[in-house]
Amino acid sequence: MNKTFQVKSFVLKSGERVSIIVDRKTAIPLDLANQYLLQNRRPLHSPNTLRKDAATLCLVLNTFHPKRFDLDFIRFLSSVEIFKLWEKLRSSNARGLVSPLSHVHRWLTFEKFFDYSINSYLLEIDPKSKDFHSLLKKKEIILKEIKRLSYKPKTQRRQGIDKGLINQIISMTRVQSILNPWIKRDRLRNQLIVDLLINLGIRAGELLKIELTDLKLNGSNASLIIKRSENDIEDPRKYEPRVKTFGRILEISPHLADQIIQFLKERRTIPNSKRSKFLFIANTDGTPLSYAGLNALIKKIRLDDPEDPRPITVHTFRRTWNDIFRENAEESGLSEELITQTQNYLQGRMANSPEAYKYASKHIEKTARIAHINYQKNLLDGIK
Repeated sequence: MNKTFQVKSFVLKSGERVSIIVDRKTAIPLDLANQYLLQNRRPLHSPNTLRKDAATLCLVLNTFHPKRFDLDFIRFLSSVEIFKLWEKLRSSNARGLVSPLSHVHRWLTFEKFFDYSINSYLLEIDPKSKDFHSLLKKKEIILKEIKRLSYKPKTQRRQGIDKGLINQIISMTRVQSILNPWIKRDRLRNQLIVDLLINLGIRAGELLKIELTDLKLNGSNASLIIKRSENDIEDPRKYEPRVKTFGRILEISPHLADQIIQFLKERRTIPNSKRSKFLFIANTDGTPLSYAGLNALIKKIRLDDPEDPRPITVHTFRRTWNDIFRENAEESGLSEELITQTQNYLQGRMANSPEAYKYASKHIEKTARIAHINYQKNLLDGIK
């Protein structure tokens, strides 16, 4: 495929991250595609989502090059061209096929962009002309074909991992463990990262955005603050981590507080560490830890479990936290409503958010199985 177009990302003076599509040779921005992207900036989409959308549109435009998705090309579009694009959006640069969820996102992005493009052209045509009605009919036909190819991926509900495996992860990520997957220099920092993810259930963006001033480690009630700080001009990362939910104060155990204090002592020895306000930095040059760096270190945690071969991700810990928290809260005798509200607060969601139940699928299934077995047992006992 001829890669005529590419995505360019840059930081505005306000700190906002913006991604646009440009011609690779001339660096000239593409008006229509960029108009679509820029109109979807916050509050609709985060910069990281827009970058993902821009990459999809870039793939679409490169597939149709040199036609550039202009009005003549839209008139030329057929079911055959649409199906070719559907197949192309499944590919992943020599790595085989993208995941079903990624393919769905790409296809939905294309659908929205096509609808936006054809509506833009319709605004420029006399509504009484034959050309207008012809293009309107074309829009109806192509959108119908796009929706015909749409599908919902058959994926199981995402769940956390068992307590036994969590204990195994905790054991292997200790600094002195012979199973520790990291080099000695990174072990203390990475152990703290894993412990915060397991104990607090925070998102990747929330972890990466923790600043030194967000920590309260003295006194009996140690805590850390999760706060929203979008478009931070002092954040040098190209892809700024995001706190998607509400800010909140999370109390931490004395054990976690001691770990942070221990890490802070080691952090001072890292080159350029004083230049960064963020807790977690690269041990080589003191720059803030990135999404890619965080994912790379978590990816090294490998468990030999034939019954659960899923790779460990940052979000695995968040799902697991929700499973275990709900189970422990029920054992403590808390009501269903209070559990949900508490869970939502600690995760930064609105008190009545249904998200708590989505994360509780594993615990709900376990409770359902037990209740079902008890029902059958009681029924048989009654017959006897």
